Amino acid sequence: MNSVGQQNPTRLIKSEVSHIIGAYNKGKENKYVPRFQASKRFLFLDRKDGSQGTCKICRLKYKRKMDNWEFAIYKYNASAYSPDETYFM
Repeated sequence: MNSVGQQNPTRLIKSEVSHIIGAYNKGKENKYVPRFQASKRFLFLDRKDGSQGTCKICRLKYKRKMDNWEFAIYKYNASAYSPDETYFM
């Protein structure tokens, strides 16, 4: 907690996201794995496919509310995240 008795918002977001993803992963063979880049408020979501390794899925950018994130899908053909891809929307 900080000097005014409130927890660090970044820590709260990480905790809530990790809880949501952990609950979703329960009992599933393939697991989703969150990675955070706090300085840019990014959450990268990867999928771990058993022994095949980990693959990139998407990037989310936190927009000050847990139900408001900017979405970008990972495009393997461009080796980049694309916020303009509309196929998944």
